[in-house]
Formats: sequence, structure tokens, C-alpha cells
Amino acid sequence: MNNLLPVCSAVFSDKAEITKVYDAFLPEYCTGIQKIIKTKADAYAKSASLSDGLITVTIKTNIYMTYISDNKGYIKTVSFPYEFEHTFDASRISLTDSSPVLEAKANCISAVAKPKGARSAEIKLILSIGAGIYECYEAELFSSESSADVELKMCTTPVTSRLMLAEKKEPVQEDIVLDASMPEIAEITDYSCNLLTSNIKIQDGSLKYDGKMIFKCTYRAEGEQADEIAQYIQLSKEIPFEGEITNELINSECFASGELIQTEYDVSSSFDPYGESRIINVSAGYEAVFDVFQEKEVVYADDGYCYAYRCEFMKNAYNYEELCGKINTSKQIMEKVSLNGTALSDIKDTDMSLVISGTEYSDNMLYAYGKAGVTVTGLDDKGEACCVQSTVNVKIPVSEMSANADKKHLLYAQVEDCSATLSGGEVALSANIRIGGTTLCKKNINAISNAEIMYDFPKPICRNEYIIYYPEKNEKLWDIAKKYEISLNVLKDTNDIKSETVSDKKTIIVPCRI
Repeated sequence: MNNLLPVCSAVFSDKAEITKVYDAFLPEYCTGIQKIIKTKADAYAKSASLSDGLITVTIKTNIYMTYISDNKGYIKTVSFPYEFEHTFDASRISLTDSSPVLEAKANCISAVAKPKGARSAEIKLILSIGAGIYECYEAELFSSESSADVELKMCTTPVTSRLMLAEKKEPVQEDIVLDASMPEIAEITDYSCNLLTSNIKIQDGSLKYDGKMIFKCTYRAEGEQADEIAQYIQLSKEIPFEGEITNELINSECFASGELIQTEYDVSSSFDPYGESRIINVSAGYEAVFDVFQEKEVVYADDGYCYAYRCEFMKNAYNYEELCGKINTSKQIMEKVSLNGTALSDIKDTDMSLVISGTEYSDNMLYAYGKAGVTVTGLDDKGEACCVQSTVNVKIPVSEMSANADKKHLLYAQVEDCSATLSGGEVALSANIRIGGTTLCKKNINAISNAEIMYDFPKPICRNEYIIYYPEKNEKLWDIAKKYEISLNVLKDTNDIKSETVSDKKTIIVPCRI
């Protein structure tokens, strides 16, 4: 135990939902656009800086557009990198810490593209961007140059220190070799990668995690004749991986939760040793972001007095957050998605991105709410490939918990899998969501930070040798000692009491200072 209180206070927090529209042009090697059937985007905060009261967040996006080519109607996928900045006004706050902690996060809610000529597309992104500033320091709960003349009531309280770890890790890579019964690859036309964490543990002074990459792709099979009707093969695979983050502040008593933020991915095909195009090369980059908590006890003095001299106590109020709960659950959500006038006759694939905006209480249940971007691809009533994209509001029950305004929840959500079916002119969406995180409670300590003793002004003393005191119900021995300004230990010895409780004694002997 020690008397240093780790304090990390949020002095600024803001979130924005923004829309970005820009023109994307096809590379020279790509054929023209006949019809766009799918758009998907990843986004993450590349960097954040604070200057002149403005937080500038640099956001990088990677957009993947699948379209039907005007050359023989083949399906193709092309990617566009896009980078921009967003600013938050933090000028209304005054910072006392010279090196505040700055956090930023960005997620793509939805991405939609429409043709703009034969070789370009207008892409509309809806993104959620957040930023926060934290002042972190260690507060010394008591320091007195003359503590020998001060009687203190020492207390202990559990506190939680929070450490944020964020590292850009090496990409998860895998070479997927096709089964001999499957046709060769002419062209990979659509793909997606989803990184999920499975286990997080603290071991040997480092944070270790493992997970899986859910990879899906569609490729056009190699045909005997160039003008024959194209055959498209769908493939999916789970690829396990693991990672590790080391930090000198991590120990066996820590607890961690967090997520993997996908930054980009790349998919291509290559030849096997027999000269056939049967290998799919997958590479998915990501950033590992974890909150690490450590619980410990600190000692502080919340009251005191000088039993011989006049004494002035200086108190400081410290606000901090204590870890009071851990969340790890899986939930299923059901939503209806409008077809927006598109006549789907068959569904081939479904993708979903989820952004948690906040939490709320209702009927003793904690809910997480946010937005989901849904992409459903399939065939229309003419048998042609088409896509339905929609944004829906979601409300997910997390756990039973009584409402408390002093609680804050740090939640991370992962879409494990999703599927969709046609139902009465609408798409019925079903998704399994894994939610993890922590619950923090607001705490306050009023601690003595210093005591000033005026030796030139001794306190008055009683004229009698003893006082017979009649304690009130539930009165503590500490209260009596403070009232008559004598040492608590002297009062215990005089009355042969071991603890601070008065017990069943009807009278207390108070020796006066002579």
C-alpha cells in the first residue's frame, strides 16, 4: 500500500458523425463501370495532435468498390485510399498538465458509391469520429513537516489505474491453397476480412491475445473459352492468429480489455508449384488497442487534529474512477432492412459494420446503442447482381444492472457473423455481436494534503484532572478524542479499549492535559 493516488481525469470529450463525398477514378488497368454492386470501407484515426485549442485528427480510409465491368460483364473489385483531417474545438478548456493524454478514434458507418461516367464513381462515406483529452498524474495524499504533533485517522481505499496501449501490428498473412477439385482463379472479384479477438490475458509481464480472421472472397473461375458465361466461386475461411504487447507497467495483477482496429487489407492470387493459379494471398493490417487496469489500495488521512496546539488542516478533493465491473457477453440482434426499391430475389452475402455511440439504462438493463452499416448482395428479379446498402439504428441489451449516474462503461463491440433472409419485401437481418469492456464508478477522496501547526498558540486545557463522559449511541472513540483534543491512543489506554468502538461502556474517562 502507498499514499500516491493515480488520477486520470477526462477534461474534454467530443464525438461527431460526418459525411464525406469525393470522386474516385479507376486505375488505368481497370475496365469501365457498367454497374456498381457493392461498396465497403475501413476507417481509423491515423494520428491526432493538439495545437492552439484545436484537436486535429487525421483519418485514413480504405474503400473497396465491386462493380460489373463493361467488358463482357465480369465482376471486379478495386480499392481507393482516402485521407482527410477533422478538427474539434477544445479551446474552452484550460489544461494544467503540460503533457495531456490525447485519444482519437474513427469508424466507418456506411459507404455508398454511384457511377460518375464510365471510369469514375462518386463515393459517399458516413463516419463516426471521436476525440478526448485526459490529464493524468499521481497525487500525494498526505505530506506534513510536523506529523509528530498531528493525530491522523488513516484510511484505505481501492483505486484503479488505467493504462492505454495502442500498437500498429504486423499484418495477419495467409496463403490459402485451393482444393484440387476447385477451378483455377481467373480473377478475385470480391473479398472481405474481419478480425476478431478471442482471448486476452496478462502473462509474464506482457499482454497476450489471440483471435481469428474471418476471410470471405468470390473469384471468377478460369474458363476454356473467353466468351463463355463466367463461373463465380465463393470461398470462406477462418484464420487463427496471435499477438503480444509488452510494457514495463504490466504485471500479473492487471486486467485488460480492448479491440483490434482493422486498418487495411490486401488480397491477390498467385501460382502453385504446378503453375496453376490456386493460391489466394491474404494480408490484413490492424492496430491493437487495449485498456489495462490495475487495482491497488492507497492510504490517506481524512481527518485529524493537533492535541496540544492550534492546527489548520489543508484538504484536497480528488476525483477518480474505480473499476467496478467487467463485461464479456455475446448477443444476437434482429433488424429489418428496407430494400429501397430494389427487387432482390436471392441473397448471396451479408456484411455489417457496427459503431457503439453510448449506453443507457432501462428496466434494470444496460443497453448499448449505435449505428450499423449493412450491405446485402445478391440477385435481382432479372438474375443480375445487385446490392442493398442501409444504415440502421441498433439497441443491444448488454447485462442486467441497476441504473447509476456515477457509472461509465467502456464497451467494445465486434460483429462475429451476420446473415440475411428475404421477408415480405424486406431483408431480415440477424447478427451475433460480442461485447466486451469494463464498468467504472466515480469516486471521491477528501484527503489531508498538509497540516500547519501554530506552536505559539497552545490550545486551552481543562482545569480538572479527569472528565466523565457519557457517550451517545453509535459514537466512535475517535469522535470523543477529537472533541477533547487528546490522543486517541491515550484514550484507549485509559479506558482499556482495543478498538475505536465504544462498545458497551456507559461512561468514558477522559484524562485532561496538564
